[in-house]
Amino acid sequence: MTASKAHAGGLAGALTVLILSLLDQMPAIAALPEGPEAALTCLVSAGIGWLVVYLAPANVPALTRQ
Repeated sequence: MTASKAHAGGLAGALTVLILSLLDQMPAIAALPEGPEAALTCLVSAGIGWLVVYLAPANVPALTRQ
């Protein structure tokens, strides 16, 4: 794993908490029963983590001077 992807993975947790709190503000999602709400939480958490790490650029070695 490259350093930029590792940093993105660390950022994914904070983004997940923020997005889940925003989703809880929506009346339709706040009224879900416990089972579907847990499934939605798992899907959002996994999806955000995957997306952030997938979109993070890979580190490219710097050109060495000759």
